[in-house]
Amino acid sequence: MIKTIKGKIIGGLVLTSLVVHVITNAMIWKVFEDNLEKYIINDTDKIKSMVFKEIYQQYTSDFIEDSEDIEGSLLPILNTMNRKYDSYISIDWDEKSNIAFTGRELNNNYKGDILIESRKKDVILYTVLDKQVFFATYAYPIYIENNYKGTLVLQKNYTKDYTEYKKIMNQILVVEGVLYIIMLLVLLIWLTKTTKSLKYLAKGMELVGEGNYTGELEIKGNDEVANLTKHFNKMQHKIINQMEQLSVEKNRIELLEKNTKNFFNYATHEMKTPVTALKGYGELLEEGEIDEETQKKIYQRIRLEADRIHKLVQNMLIVASGKEKTNQKYESFNIKTLILEMIEELEFVLNREQVKIEIDIKDAYIYAIKEEIRIAFKNLIENGIKYSSDKNIYIKSYNKNPFKITVCNKCRPMPEKLKNHLLEPFIKYNYEDLQLVSSGLGLFICKELLSKNKAEITYSVVEDNICFSIEFMNYQC
Repeated sequence: MIKTIKGKIIGGLVLTSLVVHVITNAMIWKVFEDNLEKYIINDTDKIKSMVFKEIYQQYTSDFIEDSEDIEGSLLPILNTMNRKYDSYISIDWDEKSNIAFTGRELNNNYKGDILIESRKKDVILYTVLDKQVFFATYAYPIYIENNYKGTLVLQKNYTKDYTEYKKIMNQILVVEGVLYIIMLLVLLIWLTKTTKSLKYLAKGMELVGEGNYTGELEIKGNDEVANLTKHFNKMQHKIINQMEQLSVEKNRIELLEKNTKNFFNYATHEMKTPVTALKGYGELLEEGEIDEETQKKIYQRIRLEADRIHKLVQNMLIVASGKEKTNQKYESFNIKTLILEMIEELEFVLNREQVKIEIDIKDAYIYAIKEEIRIAFKNLIENGIKYSSDKNIYIKSYNKNPFKITVCNKCRPMPEKLKNHLLEPFIKYNYEDLQLVSSGLGLFICKELLSKNKAEITYSVVEDNICFSIEFMNYQC
């Protein structure tokens, strides 16, 4: 039986109940002992106080100086206290010398021990159970005007009080035992009923283990097993949903692998064009039968194609590193400060191309990978430098929710088929009268880096104006 759930629960609860039972009884017994001890302390202290009160009222500080008269003087007081409190009372100079006493001494050994331990200065109380007799021995040194006058010793029988306390304790134990048996019977009945539902639930789990997720279990009652059954049904639905999500994720990964393959195919194709051009120009230069003006144009084209290869490789490395590095440091930084620093870095290019940037940005703190945000905005500004038709770029922020920054400039007309695909890789368009170095990856890199940092980039092309809008989710103005 101990191997079944029912047996394990019963065994565990019985063991736990026994432990609780023992601990509870120990605590009750401790409370019983503490209460009895407090009662004895209060009682002996009251007797001591009454003895001292009578002595102080009748005698001066030298009442124990005359050894021939002191016993006769103290006995009336001690006898009165003995009759009133039914206790042995004595005043001793030490364990060997008694001054006066009255009543029946319960145990002389404990009296001698307590006087020795007291050492004429410590208050001590013994409680002893000896041969079914429970008594207390109490020692209190007497000092008047800092002069030792003797030690008051009390012995009193508390067997009746002890017996009453013990009787109450035994009654509590009997009640606990009866309640314990009733609890076990109720538990047994409840478990017998509950395990039926557990067996039903176990059967359902067995079906799930076999891959059958169609059998939703019937929920009976409102107890824990019913709640467990409800969660089991939810688990079945969740497993089905997760399997569907896994299927979707599998398709997404396959698509990602396909796109990655296409990306590097495109990259290889894009590399071929400038490499082929460089090879052709090199062959022309080897032949040597070209005039100086043509030679100069060839050198210009070689430099242009080399710049194009450099830009393409640089951007491909950025894309690749963005896919591989997942442990870069996120931090909070001022986006306005970052953009101003970046514009200062591009000051030479801006002056050379005679491009002006108008800035209207508020202070805002972005939580992201700082270097990746810098690269994204640098690509946007460089894109504006290349294609701005009036040599002006406008950067503005909007303190909305989410926080938004726009980068806008005028542009030349572009083919309609390109307008909706500017953020895709290897999308580029060169005007015939402009010599531009472009890899077609700049805006794609912006989208990838911003998306990684919980920001979204969109754009609009209206007539001769293009405006890129970046919205940040993690910000603080």
